[in-house]
Amino acid sequence: MEKLLLVDDEPKVVNGFVRHLREHYEIHTAGGGAEGLQVVRSNGPFAVIVSDYAMPDMNGVQFLEEVTKIDSESIRVILTGFADLEIAMNAVNRGQIFRFLTKPCSIEDFKLTLQAGIEQYRLVRAEKELLEQTLTGSVKALIEVLALVNPEAMGRANRLRRYVKEFSKDLGLENSWKFEIAALLSQMDCIEMAPSSGDANGHPISQTESTQKPPFIGAKVLANIPRLEDVVEILSYQDHHHHDVKCASQSQTREHPPIGARLLQVAADFDRLRMQDMPRGQAYEHLVDNQEKYDPAVMQSLKKLFVPDQRHIISKLPLSALQPHMVLAEGIFSEQGETLVAKGQDLSEWMITWLSQRTKWCPIQEPIAVVTQEEQVTT
Repeated sequence: MEKLLLVDDEPKVVNGFVRHLREHYEIHTAGGGAEGLQVVRSNGPFAVIVSDYAMPDMNGVQFLEEVTKIDSESIRVILTGFADLEIAMNAVNRGQIFRFLTKPCSIEDFKLTLQAGIEQYRLVRAEKELLEQTLTGSVKALIEVLALVNPEAMGRANRLRRYVKEFSKDLGLENSWKFEIAALLSQMDCIEMAPSSGDANGHPISQTESTQKPPFIGAKVLANIPRLEDVVEILSYQDHHHHDVKCASQSQTREHPPIGARLLQVAADFDRLRMQDMPRGQAYEHLVDNQEKYDPAVMQSLKKLFVPDQRHIISKLPLSALQPHMVLAEGIFSEQGETLVAKGQDLSEWMITWLSQRTKWCPIQEPIAVVTQEEQVTT
């Protein structure tokens, strides 16, 4: 059953609509803008939010403007007793209003507007879910292929994704999938390109020249993919800390790097210290010594989620016992010592299958160390 919110300071109007609609929708009501915002925070999301325009604490346009900051997907409708074109235009431009209804409004027109709003809400939700699933699935496939090219870089990318995911959840950030994709793709610049035998004129290329890569190559590659603009911006700023205001890859300035880049900066620097076998508490204190580089809110989240000492229970398993989503406590190596999958990698079904097939012509070192349980130490 779809959820609706009706906001009006006239109880008779609200009660009248509720009587006709309660059998078909889950209806919530509020007597003003401030109360309505509280209802959105505590009971949202709502498919459609209908607000009266003339209310004492804040008008309907102001209320719906605030609603967009909490829930940008709800469909918003203004109901007013003033058939004023200027008010209507103001409502549409400022509050991103779907429809504008004038009082008195027949229940038939009201129902038709609600139904149209619900259909629009379903369309928006379906498009968002399709976008997230398609992009995330495509990036996951790309990452698994890149993991074969540079296992160490992709193991790091997976660790950064887990940090960023937990930060986003703790900070209540929307669209966390964008931050996770950025984390996964943040190591694209570490992928070594196959060196060419010569330049455009056939002259030999030195070893140094063959391994040089232009800055921000990952962002430039992804710029060609539609709907990844926010991810591109995060990657462009990933090496610029909280106090930096200008991105070297773009001719623009801003007060701070985007939030996704700030998450990634803390995750990357903390992970770098942890991979040097530095204890969690010591790694955190090292970042604190340079705290002007980092977003304070992200640092608080880091301390809350990852600083307490933890005990890892490691299991040594044969290849045949590996399962998807197990995390490697150590890398997987061939008998010749080649790194096949890096420490910290979250194993996928595809990766396990690839390892099993590879052993037919190139045995690997077994058993394999995986993290099977992680408990917070309380003593």
